[in-house]
Amino acid sequence: MEYGTQSLGSIKGGSAAKHIMYRRNSGEWRLAAPLRGMEPQAVWERLRAELPRELTALSW
Repeated sequence: MEYGTQSLGSIKGGSAAKHIMYRRNSGEWRLAAPLRGMEPQAVWERLRAELPRELTALSW
C-alpha cells in the first residue's frame, strides 16, 4: 500500500501512524486516536466498510 499506489498519491516515508492501524514488531496493535479502545478486528471491519465510500468521494 505504501509504495504501490502512486496513482492514488504517494504516502511513502514518515511514520507508520498514517496507516490508521498497524501492528508493531512486538505484536501490539497501534490504532489512530479516535479508534483506540476498540478491538483490532472491529477497527479493521470499520475501515473496510468505510473505504469504498472514501474512494468514491475522491475527485479523479
